[in-house]
Amino acid sequence: MKPEINRITNQPATHNRLAPRGNHHLAQARRAVAEQFQNELPDKHLLHLVLNEAEALAWQTGVPHLVFPALALEKVHALAEWQARQEAIRRRNELAFAA
Repeated sequence: MKPEINRITNQPATHNRLAPRGNHHLAQARRAVAEQFQNELPDKHLLHLVLNEAEALAWQTGVPHLVFPALALEKVHALAEWQARQEAIRRRNELAFAA
């Protein structure tokens, strides 16, 4: 049987015994962040995408369960700011058209 090769590093794949535990911690952190911001962010799809991005970046660090919570909060705050700016632009445009 041929050993599994990691397509990115071209090295034999190693299976991290901590991955299931790390996945559990990530899932808990993800739920906590989503619950914290569910009322503040009307677009749940964008929240889901931002959490996916934070998780993908966290996995690249080698210690995702340590990095993900802070990274997720940073990305969600940036999304909230972006949505607030978009809403302000929409309101300004509505006022301009109404006048």
